[in-house]
Amino acid sequence: AICAAPAVVLKPHGLLSGVAATAHPAFVDQLMVLVSKGDSRQGRVVVDANVVTSRGPGTAMEFALCLLEKLFSTEFALEVQEPMVPPLPWPEEVLPPLNAHEWPGLVTKRDPPSNE
Repeated sequence: AICAAPAVVLKPHGLLSGVAATAHPAFVDQLMVLVSKGDSRQGRVVVDANVVTSRGPGTAMEFALCLLEKLFSTEFALEVQEPMVPPLPWPEEVLPPLNAHEWPGLVTKRDPPSNE
C-alpha cells in the first residue's frame, strides 16, 4: 500500500498488526507502528514480511521495484530498473537516508566526485 492507504485501509482491517509500515506524512501518525525493529514510519519504502508500504507518489518507483523484487526476484527487479534511469536521491547531508528497506538495485547516495 502507498500514500494514505496503509493508515486508512490496511490498519483499520488489522493488516498491520506487528508489522513495520509507513504512510504519507499526513497519515503516518495514525499508524503507531512500533515494532522490535524500531520506529519504521519515516522510511520511504518499508518491507516487513509480506507487507510493502511507501510514503507517496515521490517513492512510487522504489515501491514498484520492491514489489517486483518481492513477487519475482531481485534479478528481475534489477532488469526492469536498469533502463528506467531512476533519479538520484538528495545528498545525505541534505536529506538523511530514511529507507528501512535497503533495496540493492536502487542508488542510495551519490558517489563523491573523483579528483582525477
